[in-house]
Formats: sequence, C-alpha cells, structure tokens
Amino acid sequence: MPVTKIVYRFRDASVPPRYHRSYTISVTPDEANVVVNSYSTQLNGLTVQLSPSEFQATLDIIEKSQITEASDNEVAPKTIGGKIEYLTLFENDTEIFKANTHGDSGQGKGRLCGDVKAVQQYLTSLFPNFRSLLK
Repeated sequence: MPVTKIVYRFRDASVPPRYHRSYTISVTPDEANVVVNSYSTQLNGLTVQLSPSEFQATLDIIEKSQITEASDNEVAPKTIGGKIEYLTLFENDTEIFKANTHGDSGQGKGRLCGDVKAVQQYLTSLFPNFRSLLK
C-alpha cells in the first residue's frame, strides 16, 4: 500500500466562532499544507516544503502509532457533538484508508483507533509556530 498523500482533519466542537478552530493538514512527499478555519471562514494557511525522508517519517509515525479502523463489532455507538479527528490515506487519487474518532461512517464502522494524539502532535510539528496559526 504505497501512500502518496495523508490528510488529517481536526473538527472542533460547536462553540462560538470566536473560539472555534478547525484545521486540515495535507501531507505529500513534497510538502505539508495546513488550513485553519472557524466554521466556513478561513483564518490562516501555511505550506512548508518536505524532503522524502520527512514524508517517510510521517508514514512511520502512523505505523508506530498503530492506526487502524475498528471492525464492525468493535465500534461504539455513534457519538453526538464534541470534536472529531479524521485520517484519510491516499494512493494517488484513490482513498485507501478513512476513519474518524466518532466512527460515524453510517455503516457501523469507521472508528479511528491507535495513538491518534501522537499522529496529531507529529503532523502539527511540521509547521513552525503551529499554535500561532490557531489565533
């Protein structure tokens, strides 16, 4: 499964726009891009260049974090509200993995499992001063 693109999305809980910060990080062998928004309003964006070894390190952290999708019988009931994290992996333009922390794919599966926090921390570390993008 040769992954050519990683997309991580953090969707914040429903809070007033002043506090709401969601973001999408896209990583390819050449670059990482982050877009920060408050609901549908884009607040910030940044693209940084990556080396092939940095892209490989990103794939390695996903593997080390044991990221998987829960099977049908492991999925907890669908939750409502709160933050949601999504992870999608692509081979060229084909989606080869997709799951989220709420597991609400509508088919009784889709629950993102593993050390999602480690993946999120690594991905945000690709951007200098990531926290300042959230202001």
